[in-house]
Amino acid sequence: RQLQTRTNAFTLSLAVADLLVGLLVMPFSATRSLYGCWFFGRTFCKVHTCLDVLLSTASIAHLGAAALVAICWVGSALLAVGPILLGWNTVGIEELVASSCPDACVLLMNAPFAIAGSTCSFFVPSFVMVVTYLRIYRVALHQARAVRNVVSVSSVAWEHCDINSRPEKRTDQRRDRSATKTLGIIMVAFVTCWLPYFSLTLLDPFTGFLAEPWVWESTAWLAYMNSALNPILYPAFNQAFRQAFRLVFT
Repeated sequence: RQLQTRTNAFTLSLAVADLLVGLLVMPFSATRSLYGCWFFGRTFCKVHTCLDVLLSTASIAHLGAAALVAICWVGSALLAVGPILLGWNTVGIEELVASSCPDACVLLMNAPFAIAGSTCSFFVPSFVMVVTYLRIYRVALHQARAVRNVVSVSSVAWEHCDINSRPEKRTDQRRDRSATKTLGIIMVAFVTCWLPYFSLTLLDPFTGFLAEPWVWESTAWLAYMNSALNPILYPAFNQAFRQAFRLVFT
């Protein structure tokens, strides 16, 4: 029951998004990458593209807007499904779309869509994550200094000690520092995986769409890796999750 918290409900929603990326997006993307061709028809190409943007954006939004699960999913759906199905991403670049391989199933984006999509899907959540982490890190540093100051006053009687020196309080502070480190690792993994893809997305329309297909493939698969890492990082640094997994699998 200790896992039944709002934070873990958010983690579950993030895990669902990452799982769906692995089940509904990556297998078809892998086939396209291996054979250099799309074998599943134009209709499913649209569906696959929408799912790709929807689920990847949902995964990113969860990291940047913890506890706003419903907003993450609804916002991702509005950004992904409607504009792509309506063709807003190809307005003004119809000639490029017509000249591209019909069996490639690639997501082509005009400059306005690239700017709006990159900003909403990556740069805004990244900014929120960085600001939030820096605030948490400052609080953690303040608590660490307080603990060191209290421990150094060893001559003070127990009943007159600051409450921060009590063992249970120290345990809570160790957990806070551990959570801060975990958040930092998750944030670094997120930025490392997604920054190349969205940088390319943002720059490509302004450079005449000169990026080579292998560059797109490389950055896309690096981005997919974030969905593979999240289910590993969260349980790896959460003792309650590890204990629950041991109970389930032993």
